[in-house]
Amino acid sequence: MNRKKILISLALIFFTIFIPWFDLSALSAIDNLKNMGAEAGYNPGDAGAPPKEFGSALMTYVDGFLLIIGAFYVVLLIFAGYLWMSSAGNNEQISRAKKIILWSSAGIAIIIFGRIIAEFVIISLGEASNAPYSPTS
Repeated sequence: MNRKKILISLALIFFTIFIPWFDLSALSAIDNLKNMGAEAGYNPGDAGAPPKEFGSALMTYVDGFLLIIGAFYVVLLIFAGYLWMSSAGNNEQISRAKKIILWSSAGIAIIIFGRIIAEFVIISLGEASNAPYSPTS
């Protein structure tokens, strides 16, 4: 069992260290392609997706955060279900599993409502800052 934990820890450390390098190498490959296009007489600077506005960029980060939190919620539910199923009638373990399910469900509900409120505020601020001009006669 101890050897298994060491192997899992080493695998996690390996992936944590080396996965960002693949992303950085992809960025350098894109930069190399842009430089090659510029040398060939093309203007690759204007290519690609237009820059995002603040609200949509912020909501992209919020959605990514919610994806991570949702995955953590699923892991907690699986753990609580396993704890409950393996309790063998132990009431203390069953109550612990119920608490995990209750509090993780409450936490995910709060986070979802927080996202709804954040999106409403960001949309409202975007509409307020880009309000159409209406002259007073």
